[in-house]
Amino acid sequence: MQSLEPLEIGLMFWAKENARETLQDVKSYGVRAGQLGFPGELDLAGKAGLPTVGEAFADRAYTEVGTLVPRGQDGAVVTDPEAVVQRSVGLARSGVVTSHSGSTVEVRARSLCLHGDTPGAVSLARAVRAALKDAGVPLAPFV
Repeated sequence: MQSLEPLEIGLMFWAKENARETLQDVKSYGVRAGQLGFPGELDLAGKAGLPTVGEAFADRAYTEVGTLVPRGQDGAVVTDPEAVVQRSVGLARSGVVTSHSGSTVEVRARSLCLHGDTPGAVSLARAVRAALKDAGVPLAPFV
């Protein structure tokens, strides 16, 4: 196992006692997997002694404070191929993304997620990979 990303990690972040227990369980099994998530969510994993990897989202809209726009809101999922590619290269090269409201948001990440349920995900992934390679961004495992 190279990474760990519990479903609904955002809920774990808010229910910190449950998160602490889950992370201690992971550690007790000897798993040394990289914990993926938002930087604030990763604090608990780091304190538990697990390696952490900041994650950015190529196909999700960000708020001006750096959280994801809830999926129920219009524009929460970015499906325009050109926008997904531009966001991905921007995130990889400069660590910033344009929020849903138009402001620039810093996103510290070493992993880029593109959701498999986003319409056209396979084509988007191929386009993102090609654009990152063309931009000279090294593609490598983080663990």
